[in-house]
Amino acid sequence: MKTWVFRPDYAIHPGEYLTEVLETRGLKQCELSDRMGVNENLQTNLQKGTALVDQNIALKLEQALGISSTIWLNLMDNFLCKKR
Repeated sequence: MKTWVFRPDYAIHPGEYLTEVLETRGLKQCELSDRMGVNENLQTNLQKGTALVDQNIALKLEQALGISSTIWLNLMDNFLCKKR
């Protein structure tokens, strides 16, 4: 019996996922910025896909949203690998 494994040929920037999370939870950018302790410009750039998610930002997202920093870092890594 053959097992199918889903391996997409695309990757999204973590900012795209972040936008979906905020919309689903009804959070505003300013609320998340306050929770993360960062300015709104950084968060806006994350959502636009012009800022990178590093370990520091991933940990702040984890603390603010309860979504593992590993997920944020993997999304970033996958995005950068597919972009090459």
